[in-house]
Amino acid sequence: MTVALPLLLLMDAYVRDSPAPRNDELIYELMAEAPFEGHTFPFAHRVAVPTLVHLLPFGHTFSFSLLAWLSTPAAGGLAYVLMRRFAIGKPLAAGLAICLALSPTLFVASLREGPKGDPESVLVVFAGGLAIVDSR
Repeated sequence: MTVALPLLLLMDAYVRDSPAPRNDELIYELMAEAPFEGHTFPFAHRVAVPTLVHLLPFGHTFSFSLLAWLSTPAAGGLAYVLMRRFAIGKPLAAGLAICLALSPTLFVASLREGPKGDPESVLVVFAGGLAIVDSR
């Protein structure tokens, strides 16, 4: 969604970012430091985002943010496509997709600089839903 990304970045620039990672965010940060080592964290099964962060040539903070910033409008775009598959009108589908991309859950992931993995999870859920709909 070409509208959602600039809006998300504008909102993110306006609101103060979360302080240093703690709780779940700290766990994902630790996983990103060494994703191929054994972890006993409760979220050790969620390795895709920390592994991508580890592999990207940027710092962890920017990489987590980048993945959140790209996944959020992509999830909105997939939501739009999915709604259009069900013959929802273009204006309504676009409005709802933008609302999804700017929803509090996805916006907070941007403010926390992405370590939680929520936008990526939403993207995967919508991709899976679209794949199911298209296969029928």
